[in-house]
Amino acid sequence: MATNNKISMNSEELKGLLTYIYNNNKILLDKGLAVQTVNVEGEAGGGKTSTILQLANELGLELVRRNLAEYEDVSDYKK
Repeated sequence: MATNNKISMNSEELKGLLTYIYNNNKILLDKGLAVQTVNVEGEAGGGKTSTILQLANELGLELVRRNLAEYEDVSDYKK
């Protein structure tokens, strides 16, 4: 179940979270289970993508980028 809890982190805390999620996802994948994801929100031009790319690179983590703006919410349509 997804939650809408929003948190703020400094770069060291974010590195720790990314490392935890990466290691946990390896275990989940080995068990054939769904992996965890991170949704980063904020104003355009705030440095979200560059920060995550830099941290993933520093940690040697593979990164899959999804832009939620590219997806359409079908619940917005009225029948």
